[in-house]
Amino acid sequence: MSAESPVDARERVMSLILALLHTETALTADELWERIPGYARITEKPAFLRAFARDKNDVRKHTGALVVETVQTSDVPVDGYRIDRNKYYLDMPPMSADELAALRLASMLVRIGDNSATDGLLRLGGLEPTGVDPEGAVPLVNVETAGGTGDLFAAITDRATVHFSYSDVERTVNPYLLELKGGRWYLSGHDHGHNEVRIFRVDRISGAITTDAAGTFVRDPDLVVRGLTPPWMYSGGEPVTARILVDADHVDWVIQQTGGRAEMERLDDGSAILSMTATHYDNLRWFVLELLDHGELLEPVELRDELVSWLEALV
Repeated sequence: MSAESPVDARERVMSLILALLHTETALTADELWERIPGYARITEKPAFLRAFARDKNDVRKHTGALVVETVQTSDVPVDGYRIDRNKYYLDMPPMSADELAALRLASMLVRIGDNSATDGLLRLGGLEPTGVDPEGAVPLVNVETAGGTGDLFAAITDRATVHFSYSDVERTVNPYLLELKGGRWYLSGHDHGHNEVRIFRVDRISGAITTDAAGTFVRDPDLVVRGLTPPWMYSGGEPVTARILVDADHVDWVIQQTGGRAEMERLDDGSAILSMTATHYDNLRWFVLELLDHGELLEPVELRDELVSWLEALV
């Protein structure tokens, strides 16, 4: 028998996820053996159970929403499986085809650690279930992650307090922001012990990071985290004043990202024009692109024209 390809394994896992998402009651391993096409070629139960154990771990890892319940069969109680839809689906508004296309492009150009953005895009509806990149698609950037980065990202999203050891001191922190600079990740957050916002280098965190339940702290919407130098102010060209028009529902996020370094002019509809100094023009362009259609680079005109030309070349 030929070795199983990564594509075959991923298609089987995706089929398993779909089955567990769309069932109203927990499914047993035997029921999944019958329902999942990828298991059809496995004729012996021990071999199936080994494959199912691997796939189950992948589902648990990539969704964080696998639920195991006791199911009463005609013989004895056994484990049944389903996916909690409330935990699986991202709490985000529906995205247009153009927005998903932009995310897809970003996922092809950037790889974070060992995993791509494939799993998140699948949950947003931005990929076919196979998740296979077009032939020849090679990332321009491969961003390495430090141990615990994924846990911190999740804690920031969930507003969950984290606990870890740093400089041989046990810390309790409300995590606000993760930033990458010079190939290293930095966490900004409210340190309970010092009762102030502090910055921690993630690769210097020792031991495990433990996380409290989601919603254990409420972030002040007016709080500005003055973290590291923003990427558009890295060494590069001559300083210019960039003016960006930002939609109302994205203004607060942009202010957080600028670390309070931008001047803001509020408009009548709640949107705002932010003015900030930029010296690294490529990083400024990527910052604007992160906003998708919620932001527009107004000035400098020459940088705006370059951005428009770059986007038109992709079409």
